Order: sequence, then structure tokens, then C-alpha cells
Amino acid sequence: MLLIHTPSFALAALSWLGTPPSEESALLLDALKANPDAFGSILENADEHRLKIEVAVVVDGPDGPTLERHSIDRGPDYWYPASSVKTCAAIAAFVKLDRLGEDTGRPIDRDTPLRFLPLFDDETVDDADPSHLDGGMITAAHEARKVFLVSDNRGYNRLYELAGNDVVNDVMRDAGLSTCRIFHRLSEFRSPSDQLRVPAIELMDGEGETIASLPVRTSAFEETNADLDGISIGTGHTSGDQVVDGPMSFERKNYISLRDLQDMHVMLLRPDIAIDGASGFPISDGDRAFIAEAM
Repeated sequence: MLLIHTPSFALAALSWLGTPPSEESALLLDALKANPDAFGSILENADEHRLKIEVAVVVDGPDGPTLERHSIDRGPDYWYPASSVKTCAAIAAFVKLDRLGEDTGRPIDRDTPLRFLPLFDDETVDDADPSHLDGGMITAAHEARKVFLVSDNRGYNRLYELAGNDVVNDVMRDAGLSTCRIFHRLSEFRSPSDQLRVPAIELMDGEGETIASLPVRTSAFEETNADLDGISIGTGHTSGDQVVDGPMSFERKNYISLRDLQDMHVMLLRPDIAIDGASGFPISDGDRAFIAEAM
């Protein structure tokens, strides 16, 4: 997937994997056809490639800015959003911290040091991040910066565990992103049920004293991608150290439609733009500015 932000195009999203619109954009088709050497074979096999493009142009009007949509959506419904879901976890983690600060009355924010207690047998206490040059502590702010700067999987996993699976999905759904389904950590291979469990976390002050804590949490998220076309992909895949003949099932793999992924970024970076059916994210102006700067 390619995300582009320019003065004329608020956000363009291009993916070779994602649900056919009723009308395809002549603007996009003409742009692709104008470069047959680059896009000719892709257009000829668009369904096979699961060609999906979303472009939103910001249009200024008397009642404020709106979006002019242009779409191409070919092939099966499902596409794997890969690292783009890391933004979901960052937003949800910041929301979780804001709520925890309100509930406890303690000074809790994105820079509060975190200590992750072991949940699985192969884990130990996780309370240090050598890449954080300001004290070496784990904080949501530093993990989010790692996510946006170098697409760090460990950073995403910590943010996912801080928010919890329920909160990640609820924050996205409450904002109006109804297709979002987050099931798991990244590059950490555990059972589907274990992916829905997150560890106890202690939040500390600058002296290392615990000021709040989160218990072990288990999500009741029972949805799957079984309603989507194209969730069996490939002719072979790995399971642990084994190579398995046959397609891989994405029935319980992360998913968000390309349109919702685009809208998530519009809500985050341009909250002044109204999107039908969307309420936006309940994050502070400071958190929003921090994420935008890190991006």
C-alpha cells in the first residue's frame, strides 16, 4: 500500500490487495491507462491483483472542506493491511491513557513510564527500551514514534497490549470505521485466543513508583473475516518452522477496508473535514499533533 499526502490530494491509498464500488473513477482509470508500460498488465489482470485505489481530493466549500472521492476496487473483498494497523494501536493507546488519567486523577499521559509484566511462559518483566535516549524507559510516546519512523513491530505490540484488543477495535468502530477488525500482534506467533490476551501493566512516576496499574485483560472479540471473499490466499505458507502446502487462511487476520483506512488518516490529520457517519477520535490536540509530527 502507498499513502500519499500532497497539497492537492489529501490522501491517496494504493494497494494490490481490499470491495468493488458501484462506479469506478474515470479519472483514475484514465491516469492508469495513460501509462500502459507501468500499469497495463495490472489493469488487464485487475481482479487477480485485487487492485484497489482510493483517492480523496479536498474541496473547499461554503460550509467547510469536504472530500471528493475517486475509487477503483477489483477482485475479492479481503486485503491484508499489514503495518498500516499500527496507527490504530497508537490512537487507541493514547485514548486508553487519557481515560486512565481521568479515572485515577493521576498525571498519566503518553510520556508516563510503563512496566509490562510477563503473561506467557517465555516472557520476563519488560520495563526498558534502550532505543529511548531520554532515560531508557518504555513510554507510549516513544513506542508510537518507533512505529511511525521505522514501522517497529515491538512498538506496535506494546501499544496493542497497553490499549487492549477491545479498546483498539472499539475506538475504531466508535469513530465510524465499521470494517476495522484487529485480531493480533505482529511477528509474534501465538494462538488466536492468546492474541486476545494482554499482560498486566504498571504505570510509574519519574521515580519509578507505581501510580496506576492495568490487570491482565482478555478480549471477548469473537468476529472473523468469514463474511469476506478471498480470505484463503496463496499456494503454500509457513506454520512455525513448517512449510504447509495449500493456501493460508486470513479468517482471523487483521483487516480494515481501504476506504476506512483512508478515513482514519483524514480524521486524524484533518479533523476539520466532515466525513459522513464518522465522529472522529477522542484524543487531545497534543496527542494528535504528536502523532502528526511523528508521521
